[in-house]
Formats: sequence, C-alpha cells, structure tokens
Amino acid sequence: MGTSRISSDVMTAQSAISKLTGVEASGIQNEHLEFAGSNIPCMKAGKNLNNQMLKDVSELVTCIQKQADKVEGLAQAMEYRDNADANNWGF
Repeated sequence: MGTSRISSDVMTAQSAISKLTGVEASGIQNEHLEFAGSNIPCMKAGKNLNNQMLKDVSELVTCIQKQADKVEGLAQAMEYRDNADANNWGF
C-alpha cells in the first residue's frame, strides 16, 4: 500500500486517504453466512463467529472512513493557514 504523509497540501491528503475511502462498507455489512440445516455445534459456533466478524469489520471500515474524511478537512485548514502565514512573511 505504501506510505503517504499527511501535509497541508490537499492533493497529498486526498491521495493518502483515497485507498481508505474507496472501500465499500455496505457490501460487507450485507453479508451473512447461513447453513442449510447443520446441527453440528462447532459449525453453528463458526457460523455465529463469522457473522459477528463480518459485522465488526463493516463497523471498522465505516469508522476508518469517517476519520479519513476528517483528514481532507484538516489538510484544507492547514493549507489555508500555511498560505496566510506565507503571505504575512511576504513569500
């Protein structure tokens, strides 16, 4: 995946978070495992664990995307501040 640094450059920030915001959480959220009539306890436990993990992964992806959305706004604020500072110093 590589490493990207978040900076006051909005394009750099967008590039850094693009891999995170491109993941579709709703596809994971709608996944659900079912068996056709299995009564084996370990199979039932595995099914329940799998379904809980799918739910948890979906929630994690959604949380990460919310945080990634904040990065772009932060970069915009930093870029604005940096430009204002540069103008004050005559750059």
